[in-house]
Amino acid sequence: AGEWWTSLDPYWASHGRQQMMRVFEENGELSNPGPPDALNTYANQNNIKLHWRFTKTRRSVDGTVNRGQFLKLNQWPSAGIGRSKNWGWIMQNQWVVYMHPSKDMYDMHEELEADVDRWV
Repeated sequence: AGEWWTSLDPYWASHGRQQMMRVFEENGELSNPGPPDALNTYANQNNIKLHWRFTKTRRSVDGTVNRGQFLKLNQWPSAGIGRSKNWGWIMQNQWVVYMHPSKDMYDMHEELEADVDRWV
């Protein structure tokens, strides 16, 4: 993710801080119910509006196209959606992990890291 991003992301900067939070609005917008964070900073600096949509394909690093139900944020890589071990929700791609409840993310760190860069 790079030094700039990880220095702003509470997950990497300090396990004692609250993770970034997102609300996926019905109208396709992505909102932040908390204080400004790294994604808000990046979007504001680059004049980017954050929108999400469902997509039916996801391309792996080897070029294989996988069909299913995925979520795409702007033009960034699609994220797979599934259940965590405790039946919470997990959505991830090679750059980001969204999880509910977020407290489970620390327990799944090694598993999530092993999945990084599997998709484009």
